[in-house]
Amino acid sequence: MKKKYTFLILLFVCFFLLMPLNNAGPVMAVNVASPTNIVTVRFYAQGGTPVSDMQVRAGDRLPYVPVSSRGGFIFQGWYTQVGGIGSVLTNSTPILTDMSYYAHWADSRRILTGIRAIYKGSASAHAGDYVNAGLEVTAFYADGSNELIHTYQTSQQFLQQGSNTILVSYGGYSQTVHVMASARAKNVVRITAEFLGGQVPVGPFQAEGSLHVTAYYSDGTSELVYGYTLSNSYITKGANAITAYYAGRSAVFTVIGYQDNIVQFPNVPNMAAQTVSFGSSLTKVLDGFIPAKKGFVFNGWYLDADCTKSVPADMAVVADMPVYAKWTEFYDWTLNKKKVSIKKGKTASLYVEGADRGTVRWKSSNTKIAEVNNLGKVKAKKVGTANITAVTADGTVLTCRVTVKK
Repeated sequence: MKKKYTFLILLFVCFFLLMPLNNAGPVMAVNVASPTNIVTVRFYAQGGTPVSDMQVRAGDRLPYVPVSSRGGFIFQGWYTQVGGIGSVLTNSTPILTDMSYYAHWADSRRILTGIRAIYKGSASAHAGDYVNAGLEVTAFYADGSNELIHTYQTSQQFLQQGSNTILVSYGGYSQTVHVMASARAKNVVRITAEFLGGQVPVGPFQAEGSLHVTAYYSDGTSELVYGYTLSNSYITKGANAITAYYAGRSAVFTVIGYQDNIVQFPNVPNMAAQTVSFGSSLTKVLDGFIPAKKGFVFNGWYLDADCTKSVPADMAVVADMPVYAKWTEFYDWTLNKKKVSIKKGKTASLYVEGADRGTVRWKSSNTKIAEVNNLGKVKAKKVGTANITAVTADGTVLTCRVTVKK
């Protein structure tokens, strides 16, 4: 009877467990967000503390803008190009595709003390001229240095006929520039455009100061003009044919664009990123660098954080890329014996505590008295003394004095 009831109970349990499967209906597909709408923002700290990549949905904004730190420098923000050029990353910047941003730093000892703005083309300014084309803005620092800058802001983009009061702002400082613009009275017959800035980096085109657009008039006169517009404001690698337009006339000039790339060293303390030309030999970039890390020994350059892919000898820099140093923890190596006495014809075994036998190089100062093999086995051959040295993988030299007796 007990066996019969046990069988019935098991049968009921099995029936109960199977009921949901029979009544569940068709299996519903689980909606999984497609990874294709996730974009990555990469941060290159340019010598500052590393900042991890961030991911958001395409079109969204970052939840916050990360910061980096660097001894002796002040963090100035993240830009689409090295040197604080291009677009700056803010909390309101939409991330439409995979992006790379570069930290911009200001020397903490190089404190901005003011700016100077002048309008170079005041004598020939005309209504409709592009304001930035005629401006020259200089930043002055507490250490006595100065430099031309291009990332300033202006209160208007184009000159209007008559008096123009333009506010130029940069780094918390501002200056007012007054420009009198006249209407164009002469007929422009043709124009020429010449770019004198040499090769320029790939990215937004900074033409101010280096592009000379000359207008030739029906009365035989000519002058440099600044109210032109350009067919292209972004430079790609190689030759870029750009058309300048002014007063209904046009002229074509060529700008050669080059592409710089950043080589980062995420796991090397105090090693600044290197800016190199596209296609440069990575091996040559790394030559001369001897990274150091307290308590560790450098064991080569690798392309991945796990240090499984070593840098090939013929590899070229083709994109912004991280390069990782392989580190081996440094040990306070010791020999198992510092002195040993052996009878002629006998052997003794030496080893470095904590080191694999195959990683130690052995040598005898006098192989006629005592010789040693690559595993640290010493053979006494002749009465006398000899020094047996062991060299570890990190270059540490250890010595054992061997005395051979009769």
